[in-house]
Amino acid sequence: MLDKAAQIIDCSDVNLPRCGEGTDGGIESILGIVFLAAGAVSVLFILIGAARFAAATGDPGRLKQARETIIYAIVGLIVSISAFSIVTFVIGNT
Repeated sequence: MLDKAAQIIDCSDVNLPRCGEGTDGGIESILGIVFLAAGAVSVLFILIGAARFAAATGDPGRLKQARETIIYAIVGLIVSISAFSIVTFVIGNT
């Protein structure tokens, strides 16, 4: 399956490190960028939740919304890190 996906991705079109070093280099690089972006978005939402928490001024509804934003962002960060670890492990063992 990775061979078919690697045939679709042409390394001359994409300027990524390790692209072209076998069938897994390009896919691993692209997935790394995707998971890095997902992690960065999670961190951004943690910061947004913290700003909402600071600006809530004791309003219970706004505090709840800020707390939920932070919790969901942390869960998203954990999922992103776990997915990256699993994909790296699977690609490394093929």
